[in-house]
Amino acid sequence: MDCRPFVVLMDASRIQRSIRRMAYSIAETYFSSTRLYIIGINDIGCEIGKILYDQVKSLVPCSCHLGSLIIPNHTQHSLEASSLDPMLLEGATVLLVDDVVFTGKTLQKAVHQILSLSEPKHLSCSALIDRGHRRFPIELTFVGMHWPTKLNEHVQVSWEERSPSSQVLLYYD
Repeated sequence: MDCRPFVVLMDASRIQRSIRRMAYSIAETYFSSTRLYIIGINDIGCEIGKILYDQVKSLVPCSCHLGSLIIPNHTQHSLEASSLDPMLLEGATVLLVDDVVFTGKTLQKAVHQILSLSEPKHLSCSALIDRGHRRFPIELTFVGMHWPTKLNEHVQVSWEERSPSSQVLLYYD
C-alpha cells in the first residue's frame, strides 16, 4: 500500500490530553465499581491501556487490574490471550482499549475472546481514534477523537512512550 501523509490529526501533547480526559471519564463512570479490568488490544492499544490504567487506578477506590490481548490481523487466524486472568474477569467491569477503531472487527473479536474466558459484570470499549464505518455492532464508550474518514483514508498511530514524536496521522491512497 503506497500511501502519503495527508495531515497530522494529533501531536504528542494532544494524545496525552486525550488520554488524560478519557481517564477522568472512565474514573467518573466506574467510580463505584468493585473491580475494574483494563485490557489493551495489540501493541499500541496495550500501551494506551497501560497509561489509562496508571491514571485511573489513582482516581478510583476499586481494585484495578491491567491485561493485554493480542488479536491477529487478517492474515493470521488464531487468537492469543496474552495476560488475561479469567478469575479476575469474572464479575468485573472490563474496559477494552484499542488505538484506532474502524469497522469494529478487532473489538468484536476481543469481546468474543473475553466472553469465551469468563463473564464480566459490564464490558465497554474505548479507543484513541474513532474512524466510523462500523460493520460490527461495537459502540465506543470512551473516545479520544472522533474522525470520520473516507474509505480510501487510513489512520496510523505512531507511538513512542513519552516521546514528543508520537502522533496520529491521516493517510490517503
